[in-house]
Amino acid sequence: MIGRAADGSVRDGLSLLDQAIALSTIDGKTSITAALVRTMLGLSDRTKLLDLFGASLKGDTELALDIAAHFYENGQDPTLLVQDLTDMCHILTKIKAVPKARRTTAPNMTDAEYKLATALAESLSIPALNKAWQLLLKGMSEVNMASNPQSAVEMLIIRMAYAANLPDPAKLIQQIEQGGTFIGNGGAGASGSNGGGHAGGANASAGASAGHQVTSAVSGVKSQAVQTQPATAQDTNTVANANLETLTDVVTLLEANGAMILAGQVGQFVQLIRMKVGHIEFVPVEGAPQDLSSLLGKKLTELTKKRWVVTVGRGEAQKTLKQIEKERQDAERAAIVAHSDVQNVIQIFPNAEITMAKAITDAE
Repeated sequence: MIGRAADGSVRDGLSLLDQAIALSTIDGKTSITAALVRTMLGLSDRTKLLDLFGASLKGDTELALDIAAHFYENGQDPTLLVQDLTDMCHILTKIKAVPKARRTTAPNMTDAEYKLATALAESLSIPALNKAWQLLLKGMSEVNMASNPQSAVEMLIIRMAYAANLPDPAKLIQQIEQGGTFIGNGGAGASGSNGGGHAGGANASAGASAGHQVTSAVSGVKSQAVQTQPATAQDTNTVANANLETLTDVVTLLEANGAMILAGQVGQFVQLIRMKVGHIEFVPVEGAPQDLSSLLGKKLTELTKKRWVVTVGRGEAQKTLKQIEKERQDAERAAIVAHSDVQNVIQIFPNAEITMAKAITDAE
């Protein structure tokens, strides 16, 4: 502890040791103890620190705040408390990952402290410890910048307690893929016995139910969405033989042969008027390259081994493939949003957003 506090300075280390000797000398006898040095340096009691860390990751907000208040009342520096919690998170993660490596995981712990740390590590998961690590690293900078560091520490503890009740993303995804609901705690598997802990557990259950409702809703509209999606997959040999019947066939042929830029330009800028074998007539959208028609005709002739003429015309034209795709996605999103289960979820989580609708329809 003295070595860590000296931070590489021999002079500071000797000064701290002299201070410890002076404080521990009674009737001419000197007995320097870990408890005395810990008090002198304002460090956290590891047993209490383990209690604080355990209460936070089990969602017991009331107990965690009580222990934090105990540290504050005994003169604990809030910044050092967060640093000690971060170090403890590191030790617990190593114990969890390599349970038998006593010498490398916690060489400075007493046997009693190590026993308590091992028991706590066994009750936690690696994802929960990793989540706590991220929160503590973020919280450390917040405590350093806060006008009232103790308030920042308390906010960090509350955040850790409520985050502990959130499900692990990996387990949640696995449950959703299996078509089931996720019920459980992302930390120790049990919430606290106080109101804060139960509130966190209720939030986790609500989130699990919401996830199941969203999955059901998406499944309910998926078949409709897939039916509205235009077919883009063509047999390569058939397309290569110049059997191009739609603009989608043209884009498929271009993409299959590596002409990705030209394929993108066709999808974005071409409003088809008419198309037959060897001839395409279209209206270009504003912003289209001036040489798009000549480039497209030359490329199609090269790929199909037949002459293609691509011209710019006037008259009634179809929408671009990009516009058609956007309308399809908008219709799909509207169908998902209108679903009764999704509406129930939005009422519970008003700030929720539906994203990646196309990725959802392609999931199967």
